[in-house]
Amino acid sequence: MASAGASSASSSPSPSPTPPPGPVDTRRFFTDLRAQVDAQDSVRVALESPYESIFAELQPSTNSARITLHDPDQWLNVVIIGKRYWTNDEEKSGAPWIPVAQPPGAVQEALPAYQFEQWRSGARSVTRGQTETVEGHQITSYSIVVKAEQAYQVLGLQPPTSGPPTVTVLLRLDERGLPTRATAAVEDGSLDIEYIDWGAPIEVVAPPVG
Repeated sequence: MASAGASSASSSPSPSPTPPPGPVDTRRFFTDLRAQVDAQDSVRVALESPYESIFAELQPSTNSARITLHDPDQWLNVVIIGKRYWTNDEEKSGAPWIPVAQPPGAVQEALPAYQFEQWRSGARSVTRGQTETVEGHQITSYSIVVKAEQAYQVLGLQPPTSGPPTVTVLLRLDERGLPTRATAAVEDGSLDIEYIDWGAPIEVVAPPVG
């Protein structure tokens, strides 16, 4: 017969407790975030703001992407494969795909690595919030206080001269430490970024030209 001590030793360990809300080490937070993101081969990103709308399917390992970009100056579809780039003017019916030397500058604003680097470089503090279960996933919110210059740089903009010196970004991470959503108040409304399908298969092919 097994002893009480043996029975206790063979039982399943209790799950680790959820860390309590409160300040966290900023450098470690962004180091861990970047490590989790860099380990993923793909993601879909939907960015909405008063200034632009971007939907991107990204595969960093091959530097490939399909992107739809809407802003006051352009409505473009963009395809990137390695160092080859194509654009298509969505506003013109039947417009051809055109090879270009460089993609539009706004494309970088859809890249999680670019967003996180701006927030990291301007971060004043990071505070862990509550953890809740959302559609079967453990989602933890983090409030990141970012200098206004870096917060607006995510959108390719300069901060308003009369605005506050910082912007608070609310970043939600799942149980793997991967972002699911980021929101922030900006001068003319709100920034809302969704991160969807981390690691899901994405195939980017060259478009027909002409």
